[in-house]
Amino acid sequence: CIGLPLRDGSMAERSRFLFVGKISQEKGVHLAIDYAKELNVPLDIVGGLIASEFDSPYLKQIEQACDGERIQLHFNVTEQEKIIYMQNAKAAVYPNQQDEANWLTGRELWCCGTPTIAYNRGSMMEITPAMGWLVTDKAGFLHAMQDIHTRGFSFLTWGEEVKAMSSKTVIPR
Repeated sequence: CIGLPLRDGSMAERSRFLFVGKISQEKGVHLAIDYAKELNVPLDIVGGLIASEFDSPYLKQIEQACDGERIQLHFNVTEQEKIIYMQNAKAAVYPNQQDEANWLTGRELWCCGTPTIAYNRGSMMEITPAMGWLVTDKAGFLHAMQDIHTRGFSFLTWGEEVKAMSSKTVIPR
């Protein structure tokens, strides 16, 4: 987490959910929007595109689904702006539709003290209960979002998480 300013983990002032990453169908951006709309919760989408996707039908679908208030789409943000979005998000949402091999954005979010909700697949399985929710279906995703929206989330530091895990671990002899 070198270079990422840490937060104290307080969720009180965090009000918006966040998707940060490539705007693509495989990442499930459309599902993040659908889930946020279904729960009537605010969502920021901070995304990147490769040049060939600027006129894609999927991008047009995403742009049309954003209302500029409750659901906001942000392109061309600086690295510092991205970190600010990460630090201020209530939680990051990743309704990923394919396995991720290595999820660097997740590590950045954790360093910023932001919990994550994701489908339990690929490298998303690195998320532990101290870092967010792993879910298997839409109902689980909606439940996790609603729970964080209404009750907040107690984010443990890495040291506290390791201590909690080690106190529950039984090593066979």
